Amino acid sequence: MPVRVAQHRPAGARIHIFGYASDLERVDILYTSLLLQMAHGLTTTVVPVGVRSPRAWRRSWLLGFVTAVITRVRSAETARRDGGRETHSGPSTALVLADRAIVIRRQLEQAYPVTRRTRVTYSGRGYNDGYAQGQRADIGNRRVDRRSRSAAPEGARRITRV
Repeated sequence: MPVRVAQHRPAGARIHIFGYASDLERVDILYTSLLLQMAHGLTTTVVPVGVRSPRAWRRSWLLGFVTAVITRVRSAETARRDGGRETHSGPSTALVLADRAIVIRRQLEQAYPVTRRTRVTYSGRGYNDGYAQGQRADIGNRRVDRRSRSAAPEGARRITRV
C-alpha cells in the first residue's frame, strides 16, 4: 500500500496523506478501525499503581500499540506482495507498486519541497502493554488478502485529515 504522509506542526495539527484512491480508501478504513481499537484498549487498561506519570505511561502505551500495528501491517503487505509475485504471470506486482510509489513521492515533494523526518521518543513504561494490545488488534488481514488486485489505477490524489 504505497502511501506517504506529511504532518504539519504543531504536532498532530494536520496530516496530508498522498496515494492512489484505492489505497487511500484502505488507509481511511484501517485508520478508523484502529483508532477505535486503540482508544478502547487505552481506556480499559489500568495504569499500574506506583507509576509516577500516568500521562507518560499512556503515551508510551500508545507508541507501543502503534509500533505493533505498523509492524503487522508491513508484514501483511509484504506477504501479500510476495505471494502475488508467485501466482501471477506477467509484470510483477512489486514493479507496479514501485511505479506507484514514485508517482506518490513526486506529488509529496511537489506539495512539500522541504520536509524532515522526526523521531518519536517516550519516557513511560506502558510500551510493552500497548505493544501487546497492538499485536491483538484487528488489522483486517483476511479482508486485505481477498481484495481484488485487478483494479486499474485511478491516479494519485491527496486527502487531508484534521
